[in-house]
Amino acid sequence: MNSSSYAYRAEGRQALRVGLGQIGNVSRALLERVVEERANGLYRDLRDFLQRVSPSRAEMRVLIRSGALGLMISRHPLSIYRSSADRRALQGCFPPLIYSVDIPRWHRREVSLAGLLVTGKEVTTIRKEQMVFVSFEDEMSIYETVFFPPAYRRFSGLVETGGLFLLAGRVDEEDGVFSIRVSRIVRLQGTEA
Repeated sequence: MNSSSYAYRAEGRQALRVGLGQIGNVSRALLERVVEERANGLYRDLRDFLQRVSPSRAEMRVLIRSGALGLMISRHPLSIYRSSADRRALQGCFPPLIYSVDIPRWHRREVSLAGLLVTGKEVTTIRKEQMVFVSFEDEMSIYETVFFPPAYRRFSGLVETGGLFLLAGRVDEEDGVFSIRVSRIVRLQGTEA
């Protein structure tokens, strides 16, 4: 962030610096703001960058994963919130909190999992109701969840924002594939919906 411009740029005779414009899923306005704000001085650290540029959470995720912020991710982001997930599960009377690798052992039972939202796909039911399949990941693996229409209506606004969550639901299995039928979800960084 302290060196790149929006476009490609030659550096010396043998080097080419890739421009920020090559980063997908981030607005051009944000990337131009990064360069313009840097004219006021180099970014001292991540906090300084966040205060001066104010990217959205989704844009931050893209910038970090692209390596643009120079952060090396040595552990899963959820590991930072694991104790918060444990505490929220106990305080909120959630079912047992498990890791994704243990899902098959809890078939047909209620469980809780912590997870980072990876992606989702909305579908319309035969009755013309919206529902969504959402992939989350914890420190162990990616796991699948289903928000049937009642859960979709209740939690879609929360889930659309992405982030880290504590969720609860029943473990279902179909054709050897396990998923969580979500009945409750809470943002780990905030309050319950």
